[in-house]
Amino acid sequence: MCIRDRSTWYIEGLKKKRKQADDNKDRLVGGIEKLKETNVNIAGMKKRLEVLQPKLKEKSEVLEVSQKKVNEEQKIATEKEKLVTVQKAVSYTHLRAHETVLDLVCRLLLEKKKKKKK
Repeated sequence: MCIRDRSTWYIEGLKKKRKQADDNKDRLVGGIEKLKETNVNIAGMKKRLEVLQPKLKEKSEVLEVSQKKVNEEQKIATEKEKLVTVQKAVSYTHLRAHETVLDLVCRLLLEKKKKKKK
């Protein structure tokens, strides 16, 4: 390889390296611009968060009060459900003891109807 060929080869290598360096520089510049945009977006989000923070606190307090109310109402409903369950659990004998004449007639007719079906 002669000196001229070596020089050409060396110059081509330098051109490739310069192109790579320029590409890397462009990528870094683009990355820095993206970081600047991100910082601007973060600053805007922080401002919005500062504005929304009191509203969030207020809503949380309202939610907490509502949750307590729901829990109290649930407790009352559970107690009422237990009471209804106890009231439903009346024996057949007890019902017959308080049976009216109309109830007796209806019961006897139903029993008669059941016997005919069998």
